[in-house]
Amino acid sequence: MANARQILLRRRTVQNIVKITHTMEMIATSRFRQFQARAASMRAYADGLTRMVYHTVQDARLSVKPPLLERHDDAGGEALVVMVSNRGLCGGYNANILRLALERIRQGRGEGRQVDVYAIGKRSHRFLRFRGIEPVWEIAQFERDVDPDAVDDLAGRLMDRFTAGELRSVQVAGATFVSTSVQRPELTTLLPLGEVGRLPPPELAGAGRPLGAGDYDYMPDPERILNELLPRSVTLRLYQAFLDAILSEQVARMTAMHLASENGEEMIRSLTMAYNRVRQATITTELAEIVTGVEAMK
Repeated sequence: MANARQILLRRRTVQNIVKITHTMEMIATSRFRQFQARAASMRAYADGLTRMVYHTVQDARLSVKPPLLERHDDAGGEALVVMVSNRGLCGGYNANILRLALERIRQGRGEGRQVDVYAIGKRSHRFLRFRGIEPVWEIAQFERDVDPDAVDDLAGRLMDRFTAGELRSVQVAGATFVSTSVQRPELTTLLPLGEVGRLPPPELAGAGRPLGAGDYDYMPDPERILNELLPRSVTLRLYQAFLDAILSEQVARMTAMHLASENGEEMIRSLTMAYNRVRQATITTELAEIVTGVEAMK
């Protein structure tokens, strides 16, 4: 059994760790609240834009579909945007997404297609390179604020390659934020945007009925408006993916640090009890030695 001094040193070490984990939990909570309102408002804007795109595609009666709606099944390449964090200490958040991304890469290459990886987050860089996968583009994850210019640049690169016929699809491997208790690692298709029949008809918020064609007036014409809306829709969906990734990471870190703090506090209680037992045993031994010495002097 360890002596009292060793137990005290270990308890002090655990107490210092608990202070760190508790502080990290508070920081993650603060960052989550900072982005939560922005993500909610962005999701409402994205839903509105999706409704506009859906009905504009229906009303345009296009003879030739815009490139972002076309399918390129004969293209030999795919793009996969992998979104994880820069740091660990967030439970299984990174591992679940990277496992999903690795399965998709192996599946695509197993079918004879080149899968170009766009790595977001330092953890993805290390994970992929360790497995011999070199990203074609990489950037650190945004921890404090999403950079719109960087998102526009990435979306532009992906749309240019897709419209040029180099890519048959663009997917995002990341976490979809549903609530503070549910964050799902998912593969989301960014491009192609889909054919008219495959676009879901979203409902008018609060009205309980689908929006109809008569709810929109187009100036100058649906075709020109659609050419503006489609690239913005792709960029917005990518921006939303970044916000979901940040929210999911912070929630995962909040949960991991909360559990670590609870486990540390339980360990402190156990060490305190062990220290008390050792101290009590020491006192009992010393009393027994005193009594024995007194008896020997008689």
